[in-house]
Amino acid sequence: MNIKEAKLKYVNDNIYIADYLFHGSNKKIKILEPRQATCATKTPVNLRNAVYATSVFDMAMCYAILRNIKTKKYYDDKTNTMVDDYAFKISGHKKDLKVVIERGAIPLDAKGYVYVFEHNNFIKEIYESVQYISKKSQQPIDVIEVEYKDVEKYITYKNEEEENLSF
Repeated sequence: MNIKEAKLKYVNDNIYIADYLFHGSNKKIKILEPRQATCATKTPVNLRNAVYATSVFDMAMCYAILRNIKTKKYYDDKTNTMVDDYAFKISGHKKDLKVVIERGAIPLDAKGYVYVFEHNNFIKEIYESVQYISKKSQQPIDVIEVEYKDVEKYITYKNEEEENLSF
């Protein structure tokens, strides 16, 4: 199924009352397991040990591709491991969806997957949110392959954004 067909089948106009939810990953996975989330802002609702999903298909596409960011690595004293040094921000939901990459770069040949779930297996903790979680393993009902070109229109790099804002 291509992206256009997937949107016709799974996406409705009201992102706050969704029949289907979406999760983006750069890995092909049969069953998604709850994992400790990471969030640069350290917002508690974004740090659960859960499977995260969104009611916004294009946002899930962005996450699928963003997981391909190439970066420099640095040594993390807290975990005694080398970790990727990347940062991005996602804002907006549908027509105003925007991704700003602050550190790192996405390869032009990046691919990923959008996993489709029925909404009744997830809970929404904040009423007017597009974020849902499940503390249980989830098997998708469909998987859609996406490419960088599918989300390119949403992505800017911080330096580009600063250049576009200068007069």
